[in-house]
Order: sequence, then structure tokens, then C-alpha cells
Amino acid sequence: MIQKILKDLENKLNISINDNDIHYFSDGESGSTVFRLKEKYLVKTIDKIELETFKVFFSYYNNEYFQKIVCYNKNLLYICFEYIEGDRFKNSKNKMPKEIVKEIYKIVSTYKLYDNEKYGYLFEESESWEKFLLEEAYKEKYKDIVDFSKLFKAFEILKKYECPKYLIHGDFGTHNFIVNNGNIKVIDPMPVVGDYLYDFYCSIFTNTSIFKKLDIDYILSFFDREYEYKKALMTVCIFVRIVRAIKYDPEEVKIYLNYIKKI
Repeated sequence: MIQKILKDLENKLNISINDNDIHYFSDGESGSTVFRLKEKYLVKTIDKIELETFKVFFSYYNNEYFQKIVCYNKNLLYICFEYIEGDRFKNSKNKMPKEIVKEIYKIVSTYKLYDNEKYGYLFEESESWEKFLLEEAYKEKYKDIVDFSKLFKAFEILKKYECPKYLIHGDFGTHNFIVNNGNIKVIDPMPVVGDYLYDFYCSIFTNTSIFKKLDIDYILSFFDREYEYKKALMTVCIFVRIVRAIKYDPEEVKIYLNYIKKI
């Protein structure tokens, strides 16, 4: 299949490709093959739904903060992006936490309203915003580890408000940030229809080195929205991260549990 993809890329990009032009980041064992081509392109094998969501998101946000699609093939199931030179953002050593939050704010501020009947992941929508959030933030199997009482109180507040429908990244965190010439570029969306504040808060709480140094009121000072609503949604986003940390970063769970006590 890779040979067919390379042949298709030669035709679409009007280039010739040899083995020295390819640098693999993954070989497909995790479900996708990702490789850099000629130091200029990033190619990723992909399933049909992911391809469609990428096409929707990156065409909707064709700006300086996100990847640019060069070409794709629906039959061979791959997508080719412009390659972003830079390093994965794994910590905040190069920038102060408040500077990072301001950059995240700048990116999220570019989000636009999206005409869609339902909320949640594109092509896998939920009936309501609250249902989507509950599925992301609450896992019954973790109730002996996590006190979810503050989560349920937050939902009682959220129910009083109508959520706007924006197209948001959905997996907006430092694990999907590339630092390019000092600026943040964002990759690999899991597009969601919902409130842009979800991306803003989730991104801050994906990285303990950022949020544990920040005052809650500072985080809540961004965006001119109802304070009660912002605090409730921020609380939900912390729980989203807690349940993910239990699975992927168990050594960080205690940091989150201590932070949630401040709210």
C-alpha cells in the first residue's frame, strides 16, 4: 500500500521519490503510518472518517496556526500536509505559563461558529453538549479514585446555559503543539462541535507544568462570558483530564486531584 501511496504522491506533487527522501515517524503498528517526505511534506495513512474530519477542520481554519493540507486520496486513505519544522511542545521551559495561555487564547479566538444540528465529535455527534461532556469527563469505574461531586455540581450550572456551536479542535493540548520559530502550530484535530472554551481550558490542563503555576482567577479572566458558566466548564475540563491521566499519566493524577480542591 505504501508503494501505491508514494506513486500517487509522485503524480500529485510532480516529484520523484527515493528511499532517502522518506523519514518514518511510525510504521503502522499503532494503526497509522506517518512519514516526512523530502523535508517538505508530512504524510499520514488514515481511515475514512478521520480523513473527512481533517478535510472539514483544515478547510474551515486555513490560517497560520494549523497544518495545511497539500493533497489526499480517498481510495488509498492518506493525507499529505505541509511539514511543520519544529519541536513537539512537551513542557513550558521556554515560555512562562502566562505567555503560553495568552498564545492559546489567541488561537482559540480565531474559532468560528459552525452550522450543525448536534454537538460532539463530527460524524459521531451527541444529542446535547452536556451528554458529550459527561461521556468525556465521567467514568464510573474511577469513582473509587475520584470524587465526582464537583463535576455533577458543575453540570447543574451548565444546564442553565445554551452552548454555542463552534467547530473546535477537540484534542487541543500541548501534545499536539509544534513550536515553530517560537510560535505554536497545532496538529491532529479530533473535531468537535461545541463551545470554544472547551478547547481553551482543556489545553491548559493537558500540561501540569502550566496550570499548577497559575491562579484559577487568571485562567477565568479570559473571554467575556458568564463567570459562573466559565468556572463550571473549566471544572468539567479538569475532570476530562483527570480521567485521561488515570489511564495515560497516572503519576500526574495527584496533581489534578489537589488542584480541583481549590475550586
